[in-house]
Amino acid sequence: MASRHPIESDTSEDDFIMPKEEALAFFEREIQRLMGMSGAEFIRRYDAGEYNDLEDIPETRNVLRASFLIPFGRQES
Repeated sequence: MASRHPIESDTSEDDFIMPKEEALAFFEREIQRLMGMSGAEFIRRYDAGEYNDLEDIPETRNVLRASFLIPFGRQES
């Protein structure tokens, strides 16, 4: 009997891809929770560089957390 590697699974990479609608809803919820604004407004302000010079202090950590979520909010295919 052949042994399987302990971290291999029967799932494919496609099993971990979130549908676009679900990803956008997740992004909107989290940006509203973290930043108190819409996802589109956060992306606009992020792309404009408004958050480039923030200090790494507890009061600005939500900007960093929110920035990690941007791929969920971008609508490019």
